Amino acid sequence: MTIDDPGERDSGRLAVGVIGPALFLTARIRLAALVDGSRPWARLVGVPAIIVGGLASVRFSQLVSSAVVAGVLLLIVLLDAMPGLWRFISESAESDQPDQRRSG
Repeated sequence: MTIDDPGERDSGRLAVGVIGPALFLTARIRLAALVDGSRPWARLVGVPAIIVGGLASVRFSQLVSSAVVAGVLLLIVLLDAMPGLWRFISESAESDQPDQRRSG
């Protein structure tokens, strides 16, 4: 849709570009709740953020609206990866420290 005419302002195309990722995130939240009972807060905050970002970019071209939605999705991915990243960093920092016990 954006490739066809990136400078066009079409509310129907904007709705599809916003509703698609919002539905995807909603399904991922539901899947996470069913599989392991977790509620990923980044995705819970991300759904309304995508909708608000889409509404805020209604006056701009389709390319700008798509960039806003992609930016919000990127932030969600980064925030979802943060706990695992911090855990990896702390585990690697602990393993790099020399053994402080005294031998004797």
